Amino acid sequence: MIIFVSLLLVLPSAVLGTSKNKRVKRFDWQDGNSGALSWSNNCDWNGGDFKNVPSTGEQCGGICITTGGCTHFTWTNFKSGTCWLKQGTVSLDQAKYASGTSTCGMLKAGPPPPAAGCTSGWKTFKSYNFNSMSQVNQDWDIEVWPAGKVNNEKQAYTNSADNIFIRNNHLVIRAVNSGNGITSGRLHSKQLFTPKEVAGNKLKVEFTAKVPTAMGAWPALWMLGTDGQYGPNWPLNGEIDVMEWVWQLQNDVKSSLHWKGPADWSGDFNSVTMGEISSSFITYGVEYSTVSGGEYIQFYIRKPGGQTFTAQKATPDVWRGSFQGNCKPNCPPMAPFDAKMQLILNSAVGGDWGGCCGVTNYDAFNKGVEMEISSINICVVG
Repeated sequence: MIIFVSLLLVLPSAVLGTSKNKRVKRFDWQDGNSGALSWSNNCDWNGGDFKNVPSTGEQCGGICITTGGCTHFTWTNFKSGTCWLKQGTVSLDQAKYASGTSTCGMLKAGPPPPAAGCTSGWKTFKSYNFNSMSQVNQDWDIEVWPAGKVNNEKQAYTNSADNIFIRNNHLVIRAVNSGNGITSGRLHSKQLFTPKEVAGNKLKVEFTAKVPTAMGAWPALWMLGTDGQYGPNWPLNGEIDVMEWVWQLQNDVKSSLHWKGPADWSGDFNSVTMGEISSSFITYGVEYSTVSGGEYIQFYIRKPGGQTFTAQKATPDVWRGSFQGNCKPNCPPMAPFDAKMQLILNSAVGGDWGGCCGVTNYDAFNKGVEMEISSINICVVG
């Protein structure tokens, strides 16, 4: 979640004269919006404009942060205050002097995501990177459905570029209220995965992402059995929720297994904070095995720098006694989690879980709330 902090306009920049009576720009760059951007007075950028909106100077930096594709901005007093949103690669030394009432700034890149790839002892089976929307469309289906279809959620899912887009080779899913209700994005992978079809009968699935922590947000990175092997209804073919976050969790992240109903088994992580989740790329992973006699599912998170936390392993004795799939009484030990599963990326809003327990408003979505995914790796034993 991006917490808005006013962008002050009271610090002057210094404009000096040389012996040749030429103006030399020297800007007093300041941090704004909790360190998310740099700004100064009396400056502008050449070109790059793609949108402008009425605003105060204090609002302009926050508007850039929450507008997909914006990398830098200029505010002027044109028409009583206009925020000029810009895109492209710039550096602070490319700012130009602009006399009068103006402010310019650029977003900071922030800590880079970890390098995509599998850790030692594992090798890449499938890697999802997000270089273009054409690549996304090759690998993923974008789902479109109305608000309230499941869980009484408030968002409608669309295929709009306002909700799903590429920024800096990352996939961004943006939930936003543009005046006609909240819209967001949901995608599922075209390829299905199961560990019983790969060498070693083990898989790791890793999502590396910045996750929003706005009031009312319900982002999720997860897997769903879809081939009907164990029955026609949810969750008979299994659901593996690698990462979910809702407001009531605050500094926790929840990972869950579903095979019978809404509250089957979870492995919670108390080793993260809301600030880390929303400002850092964290890897959320699951490792699972269909090796005979060595079946298990284990969730883990890996923070920047490599510090890793693991949840308790779930073994078949957790679910076998209550699983009601059509394979009974001779279900394989890992059923239903050996079913073919698709990956799902979505950012829901409100609903039975995302809207309960302390959620009082959805104001954050007026500016937009983003989940940013840098990479997804499917790893097998190497």
